[in-house]
Amino acid sequence: MRNKYHGFMLVTCLLFSVNSYANPVQPALDNANQAVSHKVIEWRRHLHQYPELSNREFKTAAYIIKHLKSLGLEVKTNIAHTGIIAVLKGGHAGPLVALRADMDALPVTEDNDLPFKSTVKAQYRGQQVGVMHACGHDNHVAILMGVAESLSKIKAQLHGDVMFIFQPAEEGAPEGEEGGAKLMLAEGIFADRKPDAVFGLHVTSSMPMGVIGYREGPLMASEDSFTIKVNGRQTHGSRPWNGVDPIVTAAQIIMATQTIAQGK
Repeated sequence: MRNKYHGFMLVTCLLFSVNSYANPVQPALDNANQAVSHKVIEWRRHLHQYPELSNREFKTAAYIIKHLKSLGLEVKTNIAHTGIIAVLKGGHAGPLVALRADMDALPVTEDNDLPFKSTVKAQYRGQQVGVMHACGHDNHVAILMGVAESLSKIKAQLHGDVMFIFQPAEEGAPEGEEGGAKLMLAEGIFADRKPDAVFGLHVTSSMPMGVIGYREGPLMASEDSFTIKVNGRQTHGSRPWNGVDPIVTAAQIIMATQTIAQGK
């Protein structure tokens, strides 16, 4: 509960540090954050209980849209299937800052006794599987919903505008489908106006509460698929030096690539 609230505070404070006018609005921001913090917890628990897989975030999207429209924001829907963007107009001229949260859950069965435990099941690669927010996207959505409400309360004091991006299929679109950030960009979410900065947030249990982790360049993990074909050469068992064993070669490739640390 406290970690989610710290993430919520981080996003709002980060936004104001970018716009460099935190001092005049900080008291109003603090009050707005306090007022919405309990809602962030409620939203997160609801989203956790009703997760949806990539490109299938229909109920999740409807839940978000209802909230954004209640704030009077300009809302565009059905982007990259279920994606959403909303724009908050500040009271003064300034940059456009975009904040992004991912919406989809994973094909993982939840095994605990929480009152908001997910019991949702869905089809994944032809099999019936459990569905769970095992990667924190329920936190991210709830946090961004809270940030949208807090900033809406003090929009007259904002120097600039804010775009809220709710991205589907961050875990990867189903086989044979397109989705995610790439499709949102292809469908022109920045066509009217390109943000001066875009920020994303990811919760983690590997750092102490209140500590923010960051670095220059890529930070989070990503996944790519590729195929390596290893060709052997037949030989007699008594003369292995005359052949090439593809099993041993493949094993060496696996061991070598497993130890590569991708970084800057």
